[in-house]
Amino acid sequence: MSGGIFKPFGPEWKEFNSSDLDELRFVLRREVGQKFEIRGPNRPFSTSIQFRQLNDLRVSYTWFAPAMVISLIPSDPSYSLYFRDSGSSEYRVPGRVFFTSPSCGAFWPGLHPVEVRTNENWRVFGTRFSSGAIQLELSRLLGRDIVRPIDFDPMVNFDRGAGRILKGMLVQLYEKAGQHEPESAKSGL
Repeated sequence: MSGGIFKPFGPEWKEFNSSDLDELRFVLRREVGQKFEIRGPNRPFSTSIQFRQLNDLRVSYTWFAPAMVISLIPSDPSYSLYFRDSGSSEYRVPGRVFFTSPSCGAFWPGLHPVEVRTNENWRVFGTRFSSGAIQLELSRLLGRDIVRPIDFDPMVNFDRGAGRILKGMLVQLYEKAGQHEPESAKSGL
């Protein structure tokens, strides 16, 4: 990222910290096309966003102090899986509304608009996969070419089956990538 707004955070990590909502809007709108609005005036704005690119995937940790509404209309397909260790948030995708929690994550295929309504002190871990990596792996598993973007169910149950295995793998990925919470998020500032 240019302009020195992102700084190295450990080996190959980038970090953005701000208490200026307009700065966040400017930086991330240019990067990913998201819109951010505060839900209610009861807490001053503060955020910490950390990420690291690991070949075909990007791991990230995001924390917002106030309750937020985050919306995105995608321009390119990419696949993002979100999980959390506490709290909940509401995801709205065309024709569906669901709530995430430590036992339920969101897998967003980047093909449809999405709106996320967070609570205060929102923390979420995200893993973004390139569409090419998803298509290549699915082609390998199915033994045939995948020629168009793949649409998945956006709700992931982490309590059983493949969801439980997946969350365990993601936790290991974050631990090995050196992910940690910034001091500002731990103290709830």
